[in-house]
Amino acid sequence: MSDIRQQIEASLAAFGKDDLKAASIGLLNALGYQSEKTLDLDNTPAAFLSEFYNRDRRLRQDKALFARWKSIDLLFQVTDDEVRDAGAQVTLDFDSG
Repeated sequence: MSDIRQQIEASLAAFGKDDLKAASIGLLNALGYQSEKTLDLDNTPAAFLSEFYNRDRRLRQDKALFARWKSIDLLFQVTDDEVRDAGAQVTLDFDSG
């Protein structure tokens, strides 16, 4: 089995034991997505609203079903520059063993 495939399998298995944010970042990293652009917030909806409510456009809480939110984690941002800097995309061969 290819190294990338093993990394992806291991990162998927982490969803059963790690917290959601760590497991999600691990999966994205295994897929070749990395970014230094992170924002660590308390993962409560209130913290998100406090940080982003009065930015460029107001969050439409009714459209976003905000009352149903239990938590929110911002993993990271992948920009055009980071995609270009990453070079060739990883090719997965699902037909092999």
